[in-house]
Amino acid sequence: MHLHRVCTALLWVFLNCQVNAQIDAGRTLMIEETVHRPTYYNKAHKSSAHVDYNPQLLALRDAKPKKEPRVALPSFDPKTDLSYYVNVLDRGSVICAGALISRRMVVTSSRCFLPQPTEPTREFKAEDLRVVTGKDFADGAHKTSQVIAFYMPVEKEAGKGVHNIALLALEQKLQRGAYRYIPLYSRLPPKGTPVTMSFVDHQSHDITLYESKVLSNESCKQTYEDYGKIHLPFNEEFFCVANRKKAGCSTRPGDPLIIENKLAGINLYGELCDELKEGRKADVYYSLRHSVPFIQRSTDLLRAFTKSGPYNSSATTPRTTLYP
Repeated sequence: MHLHRVCTALLWVFLNCQVNAQIDAGRTLMIEETVHRPTYYNKAHKSSAHVDYNPQLLALRDAKPKKEPRVALPSFDPKTDLSYYVNVLDRGSVICAGALISRRMVVTSSRCFLPQPTEPTREFKAEDLRVVTGKDFADGAHKTSQVIAFYMPVEKEAGKGVHNIALLALEQKLQRGAYRYIPLYSRLPPKGTPVTMSFVDHQSHDITLYESKVLSNESCKQTYEDYGKIHLPFNEEFFCVANRKKAGCSTRPGDPLIIENKLAGINLYGELCDELKEGRKADVYYSLRHSVPFIQRSTDLLRAFTKSGPYNSSATTPRTTLYP
C-alpha cells in the first residue's frame, strides 16, 4: 500500500513537470477527451433532447448552419392577397363564402348550415366540407382543402334564433407566404364608417371590392321590418351596410366586410334584393370583435383535437361546441 502511494506521487510529479515544460516552451498542452460521458436523463425531456458530450459530435452540432430569420411579409392587401376570400363547398357544391383568418381557420355565416325546406333533416359533416381560396379559384386551379372540424358558439339565450357565425378548421395548414389570411378589426364601426364589401360578382366571377358605408340600425331595421320581411335582433353585435346598385344581388352569406384592410364583419344573410323594394337594399353583418374569445377557444380546441400544438388543458369552453 505504501509502495502504491509512492508510485502515484512520482507519476503526478512527472506529469506536472511535462506540463510545465510545455508551458515554458511557449506551447499549450491539449488533452483530447475521447470517452463519451454518461448523460443525465431527465424523464421530462425527450431522448432526442439529451446531449452527447463526445467532442467530435459537439463540434458537428455547433457547425450546423443556423436557420435564416423569417422575412417579414408585406402588409395585407385585399386587392392582391386574394386567398383571404374562400368558397365553402359541401359535397362538391359551393354553399357559402367565408374569410381565412389564419392559415388553418375560416370564419363564415352559420346560416350556411341551416336545413333547407327540401331537406329538413339534412346534417352537415366536416368530412363532406372543403374550402377553395380566392387565390386558387382566381387562377383556375380549384385546389381545395379538407375541413377537419367546425365550431359554433352556443346561443346566449336558448331558443332564440340560431348561431351567427361558424368556424371551419382545415386539416392542414396552408403554406405560409403563398396564402395570406386577413387580420381582425377590433372595433364596432359606427354609422357612416367607410367600409369595403367583398363578394364574388355573379357575372364575371371575380372577387369584387365595393366601397360603401355603415347605416344606422334604425334605418336598416325599417328597411327589413316595414315590409314584413325577416325579423332582425338589432343589438350591438349587428350592423348594416348600404348595398347600392353596383353591388347588385351578388352578396352571399359569409362574405367578408373590410375596414382598413382588416376583417370587420361577416355577411349573415347574403343578397335579399328580390325581397326588398328598389333603392332600399342593405346587407346585415355580424361584428367579428364579439367573437375573438370564441375564436381563441376554438383554436385551442383544434390544437388539442389534432395534437398539433400547445393548448390549455385546464380551460373550459362553455360556449363552444365541436362538431367532428
